[in-house]
Amino acid sequence: MLIGIAAAIGARMILIYGLLPIGSRVLPSGTSPNSYQPVLMWGGLRGAVSLALALSLPTTLTGWYSVQSIVYGLVLFTLFVQAPLMPRLLKKTL
Repeated sequence: MLIGIAAAIGARMILIYGLLPIGSRVLPSGTSPNSYQPVLMWGGLRGAVSLALALSLPTTLTGWYSVQSIVYGLVLFTLFVQAPLMPRLLKKTL
């Protein structure tokens, strides 16, 4: 589960801090201030869709239980860690 959480947060960081500045140079009309980047990165809450997709995996698939466990842990992390910390992050950055 920790690997899944780290992978999700890492991928989100690459997208927000790596590709967003490149995109803002290409499309300057759609830019957002740099102070929004931590909120965009931490606010990537995942939930119902990913859990529904993980639960729909067939049990004949190798490793189906591992995938379901990782997704379940990621959803719990977003609900009980990311979501409660979001108001503090908003006050601090905006």
